[in-house]
Amino acid sequence: MMADGQARRSSESIALAAAGAVASISAVAVSAASARLLPLEDFADLRRVIVVFALVAPLVSGGIGTALLHNIDAEDSQSSRYVVTGIAIVASSWAVVTLVSAFILAPQISTLLGSADLASPLRAFSLVALGQNLLAVLGSAFVAQRRIWRAALSASVPTALSLFLIVSFRPDSLAAIINLMALAWVAPTAVALTISVPSIGRTAVTSRKDFRTIWAVASPLMLSSGAGKIHQQTDKIVVGSNSNSEDFAEYSAGAIEIPLLGVITSTVSSLLQRDFSGSLRGGNSPDSALSLQCRSSVAVSSILFPACVFLFIFAPEIIQILFGSAFSGAVPILRIYLLLIPSRVLMWPTLLTAAGHSRVIFRITIATLIVNIVGTIVAIRLFGIYAAAGSTVLTHYGVRTTVGLRLTAELLSTAIGDIVPWSELGRVAALAVASAAPALAAASWMDGPALVQISVGLLGQALGMAGLFFRREPWVSLRKLLSGRAK
Repeated sequence: MMADGQARRSSESIALAAAGAVASISAVAVSAASARLLPLEDFADLRRVIVVFALVAPLVSGGIGTALLHNIDAEDSQSSRYVVTGIAIVASSWAVVTLVSAFILAPQISTLLGSADLASPLRAFSLVALGQNLLAVLGSAFVAQRRIWRAALSASVPTALSLFLIVSFRPDSLAAIINLMALAWVAPTAVALTISVPSIGRTAVTSRKDFRTIWAVASPLMLSSGAGKIHQQTDKIVVGSNSNSEDFAEYSAGAIEIPLLGVITSTVSSLLQRDFSGSLRGGNSPDSALSLQCRSSVAVSSILFPACVFLFIFAPEIIQILFGSAFSGAVPILRIYLLLIPSRVLMWPTLLTAAGHSRVIFRITIATLIVNIVGTIVAIRLFGIYAAAGSTVLTHYGVRTTVGLRLTAELLSTAIGDIVPWSELGRVAALAVASAAPALAAASWMDGPALVQISVGLLGQALGMAGLFFRREPWVSLRKLLSGRAK
């Protein structure tokens, strides 16, 4: 039975990770296709609209998944169903209210962004955002109810469909692209609601638990996640409001979410959440959770560190393939943003959430957000868009990571060295840099199409990474984690 449970958990993890990978790759491909199909000013406006709703989205659905998993009771499936239904209904209602408000306030938002022409695109994109947020809520509910394939389809189908429609119809106007995206999101949302509403209708909204108590726990988790996602968009909204279309188009092209890397960390974090909660619940010693955290960090770094080095070397070729030679100014932005990747192996927010300190994460995030806003505004006005990206990285490490690690160590009555395996991470980083030598040689000495250079560089990186593959411990730890045998 235990083996069956581990196999099921492993297959569920793979399904969710694959869905996330499809969604993230499709999202980058949609941006790349839009950059090639639209005039530069229209592409910049599209990115401004997307950033606005990326700021709104966390206020609606941020942290829903964590809130649900934190409140469901594995021993009481009926009560858990009430909890899932109640939170999903409230969150969905809030999504509708928030996005209708954004639709009404579109002219005012357009004015704040310094462009009077964005009101219509903002209103059109509100349909996309509505679909995105409702599916995010429903997808989290599906995961909580262990309907994994429904959750996987909810996460992957709309973005992939957006890409298919844009590539098939090749629209050359901002309105046409947004309309196709709206179709790609509204149709799957309608199907998901059709499937979900009957089961929701048969479930009483009144929970056996006090819903106010549940929401008291869920709301700080949602606020913390929402604030964190808003922090990720802060520099983009500041740059979009303080730069011309060409500069913002290049900035948004460089500040892309690297596909797969975020999927790896988010999947591992979600899997660790329950393991950490079990280890830290009821005042238990944090030793088990800290040991798991260190092993997981080293395992994830064995993938992220070499990827970061490779992407840094081949950033010009990557930008050229995705967006074209007209976006060469995006290369420094991409390289600056890649410096954020190493911080993803430090999973202190997951530890704090599991230990019941989600409000601490919220306070850290708000402090980071304020510093980032001020720093980005000063940086872009004094030194330009590259300085704005650098300010974001410095704020992330100087405020969020430093303060987060210190408070995590203090609250768990341990040392930072027990949370971060410095020596192991240092070895992986050194091997990652050393393994890049063949790839760097390929980039320096070889001429030809960008895709050929990247392919040869990948081969060189794979050869150079042999040292990492010979070190079995990180890979064994990662495999155990994904199969549910990480404790």
